[in-house]
Amino acid sequence: MHVVFSLPKILRRYFLYDRKLLADLSRCAWETLSLFLKTAAPDENPVPGAVVAVQTFGDFLAFHPHCHILSNFLNNRKEKFVAPQNSIKKLQKTKNQKTKKNDLKV
Repeated sequence: MHVVFSLPKILRRYFLYDRKLLADLSRCAWETLSLFLKTAAPDENPVPGAVVAVQTFGDFLAFHPHCHILSNFLNNRKEKFVAPQNSIKKLQKTKNQKTKKNDLKV
């Protein structure tokens, strides 16, 4: 599964001047996706895994920090799990709640 987390334009300037926030961005993105996968999985104790890559596309005027997450998620029976399509709205809501809770200390 490939997921991209991006930021609203109003927050991007903080990341331009404080690159340490990129670590918080990747952590926040992973925690959001991990929580989503754990709640969407039918098993009792699912263990998601992923690789997170932070990209800072653009220059001073068009700076666009975002995270690419590649996740390979297996259930307890070693079968691949595919997230239901209608759960994407729930993922967006979770991401918005995490950024509003000041998980990103900007």
